[in-house]
Amino acid sequence: MIIIVILLLCLSTFTETNKVVNLLALVPWPDDRESAGWDTGKVLLPAGRVAVKHVNNHKYILPGYSLRLIEDGHEACGLTEASKTIINFVRFASSPPHNTVAAVLGLYCSTSSIVLAQLKEPVVLKLSASNSPVFKTHSYPNFWRFLVSAGIYGDMMIGLMNKFDWKRIAIVQDLETTFHSAIAEELAKKILATSGEKEVVYHCGMVHTVDQFANDCINGIIDRKARIIFVSATGPQTAKILCLAGQRDMSYPFFLWIIIDFLVSSIIDEAGHIEDCDLSSLHYILENSLVAYFSLENTNDLDSSFNVSIDDYLTAYRNELEADNITNPLKHDELYAGLLYDQVWAIALALNSSISKLEGMNISIDTIGFNQPHVTQIVEESLSRISFHGVTGHIRFTSDNEVAGSVHIYQVSNSLEGLLCHYEFQPLTNNYSFVNCQLSFSEEFDDDIPIQLLLLEAPIVISMFTGTCILIIFITIILLLMAKCKNEPEIKAFSFSMNILIFLSCYVLCGTQLLSTVMAGVNIQSELAYSVICNIQVIGTYSSICLVFVTLFMQLFRINRIFHNKRLSHLSCLYNNRVLFIITLLLQILPVVLQIVFVAVIPFKLQLSESYEVVGSKTTLIRQRCCEIDSSTKNQLIFRFIFTLYEFVFLVLNTILASKTSTISHRQFRNAKTVNVFMASVIIVQATSLSALYVLKQGSSSAMRYAELIVYIDSYLVTLLCQALLFMPKILSVISRKSKQSLQSKHV
Repeated sequence: MIIIVILLLCLSTFTETNKVVNLLALVPWPDDRESAGWDTGKVLLPAGRVAVKHVNNHKYILPGYSLRLIEDGHEACGLTEASKTIINFVRFASSPPHNTVAAVLGLYCSTSSIVLAQLKEPVVLKLSASNSPVFKTHSYPNFWRFLVSAGIYGDMMIGLMNKFDWKRIAIVQDLETTFHSAIAEELAKKILATSGEKEVVYHCGMVHTVDQFANDCINGIIDRKARIIFVSATGPQTAKILCLAGQRDMSYPFFLWIIIDFLVSSIIDEAGHIEDCDLSSLHYILENSLVAYFSLENTNDLDSSFNVSIDDYLTAYRNELEADNITNPLKHDELYAGLLYDQVWAIALALNSSISKLEGMNISIDTIGFNQPHVTQIVEESLSRISFHGVTGHIRFTSDNEVAGSVHIYQVSNSLEGLLCHYEFQPLTNNYSFVNCQLSFSEEFDDDIPIQLLLLEAPIVISMFTGTCILIIFITIILLLMAKCKNEPEIKAFSFSMNILIFLSCYVLCGTQLLSTVMAGVNIQSELAYSVICNIQVIGTYSSICLVFVTLFMQLFRINRIFHNKRLSHLSCLYNNRVLFIITLLLQILPVVLQIVFVAVIPFKLQLSESYEVVGSKTTLIRQRCCEIDSSTKNQLIFRFIFTLYEFVFLVLNTILASKTSTISHRQFRNAKTVNVFMASVIIVQATSLSALYVLKQGSSSAMRYAELIVYIDSYLVTLLCQALLFMPKILSVISRKSKQSLQSKHV
């Protein structure tokens, strides 16, 4: 009898089978195309299998039913056609060969999620694990998000701007990803809706295959004087823009970067593949940036009716990976796999809550599937009420069918691991909770930045003008005295007409000094006017100094040729003053014409060098104007080399000739010895000024403003030396000789 009872029980157990409820899991399928992004969906599927096993082994969840996971794929992230998504959805959900599909799970890419969310006729429950850009789900009643939508980041950023009283930001977006583009565009819309209270001063986009876009973004941020930059981009694009920022020293406290990324370490990994990326600069920028992401951590902010065992999940998940021969999965793959696990549990709990109501309508949940709107509505009502702690956090939905998690804004430590502190945004209450902790950036960080154009102070400018005017008067007095004494032997020996050329050079140098004063001390608004003054100043400076050297060379050459002849009467006609004057002009006209042609083809222009400094208590953009060739540094070096070499050749020749002339004992030429002193003085002045310029340019921007003053002093000293050493001794010699003659005549 006992044996019969046992056999009957075994028979009843054997014949009693659970009804099967099908769930379709679509994950990013491997794709070899270059434009394909995240495609490691096969690492996610084991988490779904573990969840199905855990649900099926639970006594009180879906009694009499068993879940079955149908595994297939959708497009890799970054691919927009989503044809695989539609094909697999239709194949399993809307046209099932045997059993119906109660819900579609997975959907890790925005493009696939959007395609299915926008399908109006097929009524089937869809649970998305993507950061969907679909902001309002009321138009898609069967679409449920397990990660935050793009709009929440806009709310987060507006909250930060309100808290810190920021008015101006720049936005950088990844043009190739739907989700990141949606974040940026939604934020721009929200700021536009503030009616001018807040402003997007610059908005740019990047494309993975076009590096120039990232360069343009950096230049635009600097040009628009944006200090707070919101970056909505994938890891590779974020790494690219931050590497470029590191090259331009665009880091805190001068710039504040706010980036969206789940794993900051992935940015470091991506940067390692970027050529010329300074990883130390990138680390510094990341350490002083704000990072925002949707929390995938387990939280205890809400009461829950059910908890899963995270340890049991991790053990079972890793065993499944080993069974599939998957080793060393990426960290973010393991984290996102938990979303599929939580999706299975969420739909299981919702179906479990709907059993009694559906069975009262004579509906078995294993028949739930395509085109059953009244049944789907009942399950959705249950789904909206679920609350449990999953492996990715607290699963509870808002009125927008979105998991009510928080967005964390945090700073990383020096090791790029762990939260120093964070702000939280709670979608359920739409409130911001700012944790009272000290971030490394100042809460007084100003979103606007004052600009200071480096100009010489007014007293220095006035002194420069006054000094130049005094020098012009001094030159004029010397010239008048020279004209009065032009027939005296001391003056006549060096040719008065040749001396006029040197005086002309001195006047031109004084003119360039006045132009240097204008460029260094006056804020010229017109770029064209500055460029014209710049080119005149460059040509004038080179030409005037060159004319002095050429004229001295011809004078010394004439003297040496005279003393190589036994009698002055036998001097060739080629060595008379008029011929040498013409030759001197020709030697000078050639470099002047070359300079004019050069700057006509490749002109010097206004160039701005910019740096950021703390002036007082305010971070200030320091702008230094300079006169340079903008097309190529090589062209500028060629220009300066050619004409400096021309001057240097005559400088060497003059030094040699002056040394020979100094041995002449004739009284009419004894003042030629001062040429040696003049040439040595010019060399010392030029070397000193070049050294001073180099030191100033290596220093701070406040020191760089005095570079123009060094150029001014250089020209001023050369002019003064020219008068004091070349002409003053002659004038004094004439005056002294006439004074002696006058005394002698009186004595007689």
